[in-house]
Amino acid sequence: SVITAILTGSEKVTMELVTLEGKILEEIYTGQLTMGEHIFNLDLAKYSNGIYLIKWSIGGKTESTKLNVVH
Repeated sequence: SVITAILTGSEKVTMELVTLEGKILEEIYTGQLTMGEHIFNLDLAKYSNGIYLIKWSIGGKTESTKLNVVH
């Protein structure tokens, strides 16, 4: 699976794969990113079918996006 983040400026970014219960399964990225498009590859083969969340924080603002894993 591919995750794309487009930033309008340089920001501190954190991205995690979490269960619906909030358990962190994988830290996708933590660090400073520059302005522009950034692509992250996520290997979902090790996770069971189901719904997960991509929890991301950019510049202190945190949001979650649903991710449906189907093999």
